[in-house]
Amino acid sequence: MNMDGSDERQITDNRGHTWGPRFKPDGTGLVFSSTAPGEHTIHDAEGGGLTGTGNHDIYVADFKGDSVANLQTVNANNITAGFTSWDNGWSWSPDGKWIAFTSDRSGNWEIYKMTPDGKNITQLTENPAQDGWPFWTPDGQHILFSSNRSGQSEIFMMNADGSNVVQLTNIPDRANLYPAVSPDGKKVVFSSQLTTVNEGDVYIMNIDGTGLQRLTSTVALNNIPSFCPDNQHIVYESDQDGNVNIYLMNVDGSNQTRLTSDPGEDTTASCGYFKQSSP
Repeated sequence: MNMDGSDERQITDNRGHTWGPRFKPDGTGLVFSSTAPGEHTIHDAEGGGLTGTGNHDIYVADFKGDSVANLQTVNANNITAGFTSWDNGWSWSPDGKWIAFTSDRSGNWEIYKMTPDGKNITQLTENPAQDGWPFWTPDGQHILFSSNRSGQSEIFMMNADGSNVVQLTNIPDRANLYPAVSPDGKKVVFSSQLTTVNEGDVYIMNIDGTGLQRLTSTVALNNIPSFCPDNQHIVYESDQDGNVNIYLMNVDGSNQTRLTSDPGEDTTASCGYFKQSSP
């Protein structure tokens, strides 16, 4: 859809639950996660990973078209088909050469990276805790992620090779998930949740963890935020109106605007731009 919520249209036609689209940095495609009907039974964020049963795979696809009106995804390719595990695609490296993702293929939730063809898989974390939801910094030097290695879900940062892990948040009695870095590399947004009542708000802080501010304040689950390329807006999902819809707000939390109004759940928004690829 457009930035004002107009011209919504379906661009994938996978056979099951397809979610988490993330624009390729050059605008020529996207990465997303998908599973066939019935292949998982529980979908619950906990500790940065996901708990559930079933097989999620990561797909990459090219864009075809030059406007929302004629946009299509083509050349959709399952790049984790060789693994029977829960794999989620969440973050491109800034140069588009790597995808950081979460997987339970080792029996524990860890963070990996791979090239967009599904090769050169490298494990970045190795910890008995649950690590997940990686997000690359714009300079390509660091990856932010969620982990419960400190006893509850907090936001951490590590070097792109998995070294030098640093904890950025310390918000007691909450699950802090889904970090996303601003295009200028200075800010981080994330969802801080009260899992006992399934509520949460979007917070913003400096890249070093200082300057924490709460952006939303509603009796709802405000969730999975990410920055727009203009560095001035944040998209997120919220069930504040009784159903999960996509919202847009300024980076200071002002002008919170609902973009979608559909009886289905509208989730995991990604704000970006696209240009026609050459499939």
